[in-house]
Amino acid sequence: MSFKKISPSSTPSPSLSRSLRHLRTATIVYWIFLTLLLWLPDPRALLFGWEPSEGPRGYAHVITFGLLGLLVELGRRKHSVFFWFAVLVGYTFLTEIVQEFLPIRTFEWEDILQDVVGAALGMGAGIFVRFLQSTFVAPQKNVNRKVRRRRRR
Repeated sequence: MSFKKISPSSTPSPSLSRSLRHLRTATIVYWIFLTLLLWLPDPRALLFGWEPSEGPRGYAHVITFGLLGLLVELGRRKHSVFFWFAVLVGYTFLTEIVQEFLPIRTFEWEDILQDVVGAALGMGAGIFVRFLQSTFVAPQKNVNRKVRRRRRR
């Protein structure tokens, strides 16, 4: 049996993989919490009687799905941005369809639009964070590659 030697740069650092695991766990927990909020007949029971202030309630949808989009984008590894955006759009439709069959809840196209806008903004913010990371963190990796090349010679 032969084993391929893995260079230290090709494996993620333990702290990076640990933080990515924590981020993915937070994403799953938040997604479950959001599902509970959206599928309960009266979500105020989960929020200890808190009621949103009067005004446009669309901000709540944009903010909650924006945070979900940000978490999904930052925790994404294998699938493309478009795949995860399609998953989030499907999730918004699913939650609204389920709400149609719940007491006190209704299906609203406005909610779907606000959720999709929030997910797009959140994923866009995640893409921007990834861009900043690649711009300011990646040059350090290139320096390490140059050092390794010198050692091989």
